[in-house]
Amino acid sequence: MNPVRIRKPLIAAAAVLAGLLCALLALELGVRIWGFAAGQARDRRNALALSSLSAVRVLCIGDSMTFNQYPSFLEDALNKASPGKRFSVLDAGLPGSDSWDALAALPGQLDKYRPDVVLAMIGGSDTRNSRPVARNSAENAGLPRSLRIAWLWHYGRLFLSGDMKNGQPHDCEDSSPEGVERLLEAGRNEAALECGRRLLSANPADKDALFLIMRARQNSGDLDAALETGRRILSLYPNSGAAYARVCALELSRRDWRGFKAACDGLLASSPDDASGPLACAAHAYRIFGQQSLASKLYSQALKTAPHAPAVLLETARFRLERGELDAARPLLAEAAASGLAPYDGQARELLRRGSDYAGAKPRRDYPHPERAADAQLLPRPPRPGDTPSGGPLGPKLSLRAGTPVSTPLTEANYLAIWKIVSERKIPLVAMSYPGRSAEPLKRLFAGKSGVYFASNEDFARRAARNGYNRYFVDLYAGDFGHCTPEGNAVIASNAAAAILKQLFVQ
Repeated sequence: MNPVRIRKPLIAAAAVLAGLLCALLALELGVRIWGFAAGQARDRRNALALSSLSAVRVLCIGDSMTFNQYPSFLEDALNKASPGKRFSVLDAGLPGSDSWDALAALPGQLDKYRPDVVLAMIGGSDTRNSRPVARNSAENAGLPRSLRIAWLWHYGRLFLSGDMKNGQPHDCEDSSPEGVERLLEAGRNEAALECGRRLLSANPADKDALFLIMRARQNSGDLDAALETGRRILSLYPNSGAAYARVCALELSRRDWRGFKAACDGLLASSPDDASGPLACAAHAYRIFGQQSLASKLYSQALKTAPHAPAVLLETARFRLERGELDAARPLLAEAAASGLAPYDGQARELLRRGSDYAGAKPRRDYPHPERAADAQLLPRPPRPGDTPSGGPLGPKLSLRAGTPVSTPLTEANYLAIWKIVSERKIPLVAMSYPGRSAEPLKRLFAGKSGVYFASNEDFARRAARNGYNRYFVDLYAGDFGHCTPEGNAVIASNAAAAILKQLFVQ
């Protein structure tokens, strides 16, 4: 065989590989140059803001929704709305970060910038539909985190394979419960649904598989199918507290008071195997539907199911305090305070100390129209027949799937840790919701805590429905909202400025 003929294909293959490597290196260099330039632009604005010594400093922390986004508009919005006071806005957004990163960076940022106010919009990367690379996931253990093109590939893959395109791959390489869990965490809900069905085909009564299928359907926004799965679980496991918790949440998301009430009645007639069901349903009945009598029965059931659980003791005591039932609340708080389990023990001690503040409280009557209560207090309702369809000349509809989590336990824990850090320095915290999201979950999270204020961006749903998604967003970063156009960032800045001026400064 002629050696020349053999070498020619090898040389051609080597040339292709070398070209590909050079292209990747050029892309990596380009992304790094862009990131450096963007960071320099942000740093120049921050240096200018620091130069005004007499101004009120507002430190904005968050992810890529903050970095070089709304903070550049916020300073103008604040100064135009309050001509008698000067504001400087500092952008501390960390692109590609989650709430852990925001928490870890905060002490250094406070030392560096010495702000008067901290404005936080965090948690978008903690949700299942917009989660970054899992830190300890075996699936991503080999990902070279230091390479920018690796992150570019990761987010591009999520965009192409996740909810954002409504067309996820149905591959099911690992159909174990752990494998399905990883798919859910990556936002690959259709793939998770397919794998869950495979699990279920082996055992139609597999409780774990049914829960995973319910979560996949809920995350995809198919609330009716998720609810059907939840009812199937209850038909097989009628005392599953976790299933009742999910069903109550789904009925709440659907704004279906009758369905919610039926689920609560079924729960009260059962003997739940854990307190998660009665505790979750009680909170919804009380705080959303205004049904104190129903909530009282559910809290009593939760206490009967787990009489020494600190979370149950604390939430039941909080309910009793708000009804003025101090004698019933105090022993519950004392036991929770003695549990030594954070954060319940500290919250219980605080409520014991402030117990006299509730001395004048009285039970309120049940709200007479519970079927209308949810619409006044929660996220915009789910899409209904007749709504403006997705796509078309207006772009995608800003459809806030009720199943999309507003926050996760990770977000909540890190938000509370951030509040603790800033409160120790006597700096007020403004917690701001993402575009189209309600601030009500944040208000519930910080209920009873001082030094916390709230900014809502819920009005994006109305704006996008009227003017089109593309007017306010440039991508589908989180599945139902994305990074903002200048006009979208101006809206966030306006909402934040109004909240800061109205709640923190006398006009």
